[in-house]
Amino acid sequence: MRRTVSVILTAALLVVLLLLIPSQHIVTGVESGSLFSGRETIRVWYTDEALTNFFSDTALQYGESQSSYRIEAVKKDPVEFLQQVNTASAADESFPDLYVVSNDLLEQAYLSGLAKRIDDPQYFSDTMYFPQTALNAVTYNGKTVAWPLYYETSALVYNTQYLQDMADALGISGLDAIPSTVVDIINLANSYEAPEQVQAVFKWDVNDIFFNYYFAGGYLNVGGECGDDKSQFDVYNGDVIRCLDVYQQLNQFFSIDTQTDDYSQIVDDFIDGKIVFTVATSELPGLIRERLAERGEDAESSFHYGVTTLPDITSELPTRAMSVTYCLAENGYGEHPDGVRDFMHYLYQHMENFYDSTGKAPVALNVHASDPHMESFLASYKESVPLPKMRETSNFWVLLENTYAKIWNGADVGTSLRELYEQSMLQITGEEYTAEELASPDRIDISAQLEGMD
Repeated sequence: MRRTVSVILTAALLVVLLLLIPSQHIVTGVESGSLFSGRETIRVWYTDEALTNFFSDTALQYGESQSSYRIEAVKKDPVEFLQQVNTASAADESFPDLYVVSNDLLEQAYLSGLAKRIDDPQYFSDTMYFPQTALNAVTYNGKTVAWPLYYETSALVYNTQYLQDMADALGISGLDAIPSTVVDIINLANSYEAPEQVQAVFKWDVNDIFFNYYFAGGYLNVGGECGDDKSQFDVYNGDVIRCLDVYQQLNQFFSIDTQTDDYSQIVDDFIDGKIVFTVATSELPGLIRERLAERGEDAESSFHYGVTTLPDITSELPTRAMSVTYCLAENGYGEHPDGVRDFMHYLYQHMENFYDSTGKAPVALNVHASDPHMESFLASYKESVPLPKMRETSNFWVLLENTYAKIWNGADVGTSLRELYEQSMLQITGEEYTAEELASPDRIDISAQLEGMD
């Protein structure tokens, strides 16, 4: 009897192992014997650990939904990632059919043969499925060259209790107190008797261009709407000068220590109730939940905040945020175009848990993140300008960040922007470039506008 039971248990264990091995293969790529023979392998490479569970689950579910393909999702080192894709593809050694890449690298990928044109009118013929920002982000030279997946952008966040206190002091509703301009924020600060724990009404990371770009973003043109047109490059004009002149004036209204007030510290201070308004990325809601969980606190009951689109500088100077769109590029060396398309259609139709699984903001308009704050980040993303793709301007953001820093610290705005323009044009054209000096535009004096809410 004992022998019979042992045989039965051994047979049952073998059955369980056979059932488990294919799942392991779909997730990790381990060989699974003949059970998956006849299936073509579609490899997906990515670098962000946050995507692991989503790709693993989707790979498993997709494998169970059909019998032609299996997905092998592999996390890779982010260092020189595109070069890794190129090396593996050229050597024909387990290279990816799909890989996650930021939109600014799509020109390089496409011209290297590592990204191919996507011809899929179901998803790319209009804005029914993706906002125009996402379509622009994955467009190069008029062609769609990647599948958009998720985005990162910035928005204005605020402590709802403090905002309500401000509204009550002014005799207006909390909704009406939400600022639409930076001037509104200054006016609110001037009329607000802040509690002792509040150290700043408005504070943001002035060292990071991602949080600063929007001040002049409405008038900077780096490659056009799709960021791929070298003939469209204008960062030195009267409107940009006016915007950054106002930006420089803000230094006297907001106490920000450029040595210590980095983004991580500002987020901590915001959660601690030390800041009323700040500029944050679309990953903030998840970050707040993590920080509060570390403290043993529940985000929904212990901390209340709101999110709105970035404020204009003044009623005369609109702003525009920067965004990065992360997408899946289809390798031009790949041999399974039908399988890739079939998998991508399946993935797009099964993204309902993408936000909860990854903490990333999904691009698809029919996918709703469980956190209601993400609706405002999406609104900001729709109005944002995607990071450009031109290789000649790959270090433009470092130069722009340095220019903002100089201007914040008191450098002449026109001179700083002219130097930025000349240096950038040298990189674009390969030749020395001298820009004609522009006359100083009419200056907007922030102090003269501080008479109350607009």
